[in-house]
Amino acid sequence: MSATATRAAKRPVERRNLTDAYVKKLIRDGRRAKPDQRDTIYDELVTGLGISITSNGALTWILNIRYPGAKGMRPARAALGKLNSLTLAEARDKARLWKDKVSRGINPLEEKRQLFLAETERRARTFEALAEDYIKGHLKGKRQGKPVEREIRREFIPKWGSRPITDITPDDVRRLVKGIKDRGAVYVAHSALATARSIFSFALEQGGYGLAASPVERIKAKKLIGVKKARKRVLDDDELRAYWHGAKTLGSPWMEFYHLLVLTGQRKTEVAGMRRGEFNWPRDGANEWGNPLWTIPEERFKSGHVHLVPLSGQARDIIVVLPEFKGPCMLTTEAGRIPIRNFGRAKFLLDAAMAKELGQSVKPWVQHDVRRTVRTRLSELGVRFEVAELIIGHALKGLHAVYDQHKFLDERREALELWARRLREIVETKP
Repeated sequence: MSATATRAAKRPVERRNLTDAYVKKLIRDGRRAKPDQRDTIYDELVTGLGISITSNGALTWILNIRYPGAKGMRPARAALGKLNSLTLAEARDKARLWKDKVSRGINPLEEKRQLFLAETERRARTFEALAEDYIKGHLKGKRQGKPVEREIRREFIPKWGSRPITDITPDDVRRLVKGIKDRGAVYVAHSALATARSIFSFALEQGGYGLAASPVERIKAKKLIGVKKARKRVLDDDELRAYWHGAKTLGSPWMEFYHLLVLTGQRKTEVAGMRRGEFNWPRDGANEWGNPLWTIPEERFKSGHVHLVPLSGQARDIIVVLPEFKGPCMLTTEAGRIPIRNFGRAKFLLDAAMAKELGQSVKPWVQHDVRRTVRTRLSELGVRFEVAELIIGHALKGLHAVYDQHKFLDERREALELWARRLREIVETKP
């Protein structure tokens, strides 16, 4: 038998006027070709259109035609779609469209491939990829870099990470921001909207992300979230007393964390992330610690510079008895490898403990309000403005920044000692 005859035997061909009923019957019956064969049923109405039937039961619409740029004289076979995904009418329309393109010198197979590549590239431009570029290319070295990066990884990537950038709409932005607002985090909602605006502006400026316009462009924070008001919450004496004693019920290391937070006035991440190597412990006499100094390195400080915190005696006494771990972190539940986290759960437990101490529910507060409380109490104690500002790490501005090179270390230490004594009076006084 000749090679031509062999190929014909392996590919039985028939022609008929295809109908919807016949196509449905093929699908219903699950027709299969003989082993190692493929049957083809061509449509008499549209030349080249046919149904390919394999030995494993795959039913596919195909079109035999000589495509532009194809080698050889024989027509080439291309799949148009599965039988159960295209109706007979849709298959005929698609075949006619492809034949029309071929007549105009267009290769629909190449066109299809280019569309596939474009779609693949579009899907590769995910929000997570943009976010990582933004973190490395825009936030690195910025004063607010680390807090904004944490916000992106907490609020944006879990929701949008795998989505193509061009698929994110203004409604997506509104839903995300409103979701944050609805959980009571109004200030976080304002921050998230500003971050989203910055990320998409970065994408437009850099180019290469396929973005034509920012989905945040026409969204106004005032209308979506409301007017952003500066927080003024400060804990009163009763609340400070409940805070101090409530923290004791949490046990180590959370008790020490909350006590140091209110004794030093530093940010929660700075206190939680303290390392052994950040402290110097000068001796004053045979058995007394001298004037210890906590040096927060620039990579851990929000403003991006080294920050010095003179420790009060009460803060020192807490720190020197913290257990030593193999890892560098001092406030940890992971043997020093990483600092404490899950601040939300700890705050929930502290709120419950405070309510028990107060005998009533606690007026809503956030952990940053402790820092504001310390700053306010320093002013109440008569501490000079520039000293109080340096204690909490606010950089001096104007002429003070140029000419006041003195770090006020002694004044800051005295102020923190004064605050520690006042705090002790508050927490030891019966309500």
